[in-house]
Amino acid sequence: MFFNTSAAPKTKDGIAKFLTGHPRYQTNSGVHPLTSYSHCVKLHRLGLNRSESEKAVSIMQSDDYWRELRGCLRGFQDDMQGRYQISPMGRNSGHLVLFEAEVYDPGYKSTCRQCGHLSNQLVSPQSSHCGECGGLRSNLKKPLSWSRVIGSGIDHGVTYRDMLDWSMDDLRDRLDLVRAFDSACDITRSAFIRLLNEFMLIEQVVMVPQTVKRLERIC
Repeated sequence: MFFNTSAAPKTKDGIAKFLTGHPRYQTNSGVHPLTSYSHCVKLHRLGLNRSESEKAVSIMQSDDYWRELRGCLRGFQDDMQGRYQISPMGRNSGHLVLFEAEVYDPGYKSTCRQCGHLSNQLVSPQSSHCGECGGLRSNLKKPLSWSRVIGSGIDHGVTYRDMLDWSMDDLRDRLDLVRAFDSACDITRSAFIRLLNEFMLIEQVVMVPQTVKRLERIC
């Protein structure tokens, strides 16, 4: 593996050194900046060969290359039962960062069959059409599950000596989390390399429908 390179430490000293030595990234700005566990995923830090690097520059001009990679990040969040997530941060999404998260129900009850607009109201005989496009609405079959960040400074400011005061169970739990994060970054890197081998950049002219208002003579 690339990011998850070493065997898991077994002792308190080893785990504390691993965690406090792990790369971190600033997750906010302002008077009290926070940091969390991270990995730099800029091109020159991915261990690509020359041809891969050259193609990567081209691929990253597309508007949707991250769409092909987000499944790896969602897989990590699913494995964590929604309690943690990985988000790209920084210029050109050059860092993958670990955040605390939660899954919640946003409260929507129905959706438009035509435009997908969500509504907080159930469909009723008096209210069955979309307020946006006029299409028919349908009630959702089950509540939506959305995710949001609730903590952006995992172990911020915690020192090696602080961690030595943690219980061994707490240290192992944090070690398992961070190594799972490392593995997810490896999976995402591998998916990016597969993308380089399986896709190419093309340019396409897209005609966008436009609504105009004009005068028409009355017959």
